[in-house]
Amino acid sequence: MKEKIRTIDLKQYVKYVLEKLYIVIPFTLICMALLVAMNYKEQEKTVENSKKDILNKVMSQNHQAYYVKDVRYTDAEPPKGVYNSIAAIYVEYNLDDLGQNGSSDVASYVSRVGSDYLSVLVNLDTLEEIIDELDLRKYPEFSNLTAERFKWMINKNFQGAHIINLVVSDVDPERAKLIGDMLIEKFQKNIMTYESVESVTVLSQPNVPGDKGLFSTSTDTVQTGISKTTIIKYAIVGGLLGVCLIAAVLFVVFIICDSARTGNDLAFAEIMQLVNVNRKDVDYKRIAYSINNEASEKKKVLFVSVDSRIDAEIVAEAVKDELKSVNKELVIDSANDFIHKADALAKIAENDAVVYLVKYGKTRMRDLIDAKNGLERTNAQCLGGIIL
Repeated sequence: MKEKIRTIDLKQYVKYVLEKLYIVIPFTLICMALLVAMNYKEQEKTVENSKKDILNKVMSQNHQAYYVKDVRYTDAEPPKGVYNSIAAIYVEYNLDDLGQNGSSDVASYVSRVGSDYLSVLVNLDTLEEIIDELDLRKYPEFSNLTAERFKWMINKNFQGAHIINLVVSDVDPERAKLIGDMLIEKFQKNIMTYESVESVTVLSQPNVPGDKGLFSTSTDTVQTGISKTTIIKYAIVGGLLGVCLIAAVLFVVFIICDSARTGNDLAFAEIMQLVNVNRKDVDYKRIAYSINNEASEKKKVLFVSVDSRIDAEIVAEAVKDELKSVNKELVIDSANDFIHKADALAKIAENDAVVYLVKYGKTRMRDLIDAKNGLERTNAQCLGGIIL
C-alpha cells in the first residue's frame, strides 16, 4: 500500500497568517513594546551612571585645580557632557573706614576681602540650603550629594577688583541655571551683612547653556540622554522578532489543526473537488450545473456537511432552485453535521450520490476523512466535495 504524503501549501499558510492579523498585530506590538521598554530601562541606567561619572569628574577636576594647580577648572575646560551656566556679579565696596591711607592700602584691602566674598558665595550652610530647597538629592546622580562635594561644582573668581564670575558646571543645563540663580540670591542676602560691602549688582543672570562640553578636549563617549535612534532600532528589531515568533506559532497551529483549504486537501481524503466557487458570493448555478454533469443517471443526491460550520439544508435548497431549469428529475436532499449527528448515515441508503460540504480553513481533515470512510460503505457514488 502506497503511503500518502501530506504536503504543506505555503500559499495557504500565508493566507492563514493574514486571516490572523488580529493576533499578529497585537503580538508584534507587544514584542516591540517589551524590547523598547527593556532598552529604555537599560539606557536609563547607563545615563544615570554616566551622569554620576561626569559629575564626579567635575568635582575631582575642580578640586585638583584648586589644590594641585596643574589642572584647569571646568569653566575653562569642561568634561564632555557638561553644561556651564555663567553669571557675573558686581560688588561695590564701602571704603570709608580706610581713611586717607592711599591707593596701595585700597588695593591690599580689596585683595584681602575678595577671597572672603568668594567663600561667602559657597558657604557650606548656604549650599546645604540650596540642596534642600531645590531637592537635588531626588536626582539619581545626586543621591549621595553633600555640601562638601557640591562646592566643587561651582567655580568663582574675581575679574578685576569688583566683578565676580560665577560658573555652575552640571550635566543638566536647566538645573545649572537654577543653582546659579539661587547662589546669587543667597549671596546678595548674606554679603550685605558685611560692612565692607556697599552694594551688589547682578551684571548678568545665570544663562541656560546651549552647548554641552563646549571647549572640552575630552574624547570620551558619554550618554546623558535617551537615544531615540536606539529606541527606534529596538522597536524595529522587536517588531521583526514578534512577527517571526507569531509566524512560527501559527505555522505549528496551521499544521496541527490540519484543515481543508484546497482541492489537494480534498484529494488527500480521496474526494474530488466538484467545483471551485467564490466563498464570499457562492454561485449556486455553477454548483447545480456541475452536479448535473457528474450525477449522470443518478436520481437522488445527498448534500452532507462534514461539521456544524455549514448548513447543508441552505446549500441544498439553493442548488435545488437552480436545478429546476436544468434537471427537474434530480432530487436534492441534505444532512447536517456528520461528525455529531447520524442524519447522513440514516439518509445515505436512500440516495444515489453524495456531495461533501467543507468549510474553508475550519473543517478538520480527520473529520473529512471520517465522513468519507463512514459513507463510502454504501452504493452511493461520491460526486466530490465543495469548499465553501
